[in-house]
Amino acid sequence: MPESVGGEYHRYMITDKPLPPGWRIVEGPIQPWFGQTPILDVPQYMIVGPDGAKVPVRDLLKEGVLDRAGPPLGR
Repeated sequence: MPESVGGEYHRYMITDKPLPPGWRIVEGPIQPWFGQTPILDVPQYMIVGPDGAKVPVRDLLKEGVLDRAGPPLGR
């Protein structure tokens, strides 16, 4: 959503809670987003469910995999 480029963004921390069965962490190169050039050789991580689909942040928070790390930040 390009209209959100200048808006708030949220910080999260990974907890020490294990992923639910079938969930896994996938690593790959950072992809361009909102017209920004990615930094080379910097990995991007995503948690996917058993079906291979990206797990939404709300589910990661609900399962205790992520924790909020402070208030939203403005740009």
